[in-house]
Amino acid sequence: MNTIANHITSLSHKCLIYADDIFVFSSNKFLYLATESLNLALIELKFIFNHQFFSAAYEKCISVIFTRHRYHNHQTHPT
Repeated sequence: MNTIANHITSLSHKCLIYADDIFVFSSNKFLYLATESLNLALIELKFIFNHQFFSAAYEKCISVIFTRHRYHNHQTHPT
């Protein structure tokens, strides 16, 4: 798991690991840039998992947005 975390972190994503759980996160002033960054991290994780013969419990995967702003609609791109 540390190899995965080091690889993800080297791609400018942030990563925390606890036992066999991995937490990938991003911080950005703009929500759409943070979500695009995380999508790239997820694509990279899928690639790593496939090549290292890991599997993910996708039913346990969730995404959470923490922000000080109130969004009335769930658009990811600014209008």
